[in-house]
Amino acid sequence: MTASATGSVTRVELDPDEESSSLDETDIDYVFTANGRQVKASTSLPGDRVKDYPVGRQVALCYQPDEPSTSRINTDGGSCGG
Repeated sequence: MTASATGSVTRVELDPDEESSSLDETDIDYVFTANGRQVKASTSLPGDRVKDYPVGRQVALCYQPDEPSTSRINTDGGSCGG
């Protein structure tokens, strides 16, 4: 993923693991603009991150320029790569 953008969280939900809380995930939906179009995408992050990503929060993203729906939240704040 080589391009970057800023998106907005539209939904966040904890997906608990029935066997072990260490395997819980947080599902996050977000929207952003790429190539002049609004893109809706989602990702899952490990653990309970619901409080970290409230609806409306602006998030840094990395995405594929030729396939913007292939994206992720840039949790480490680094470069999106090349």
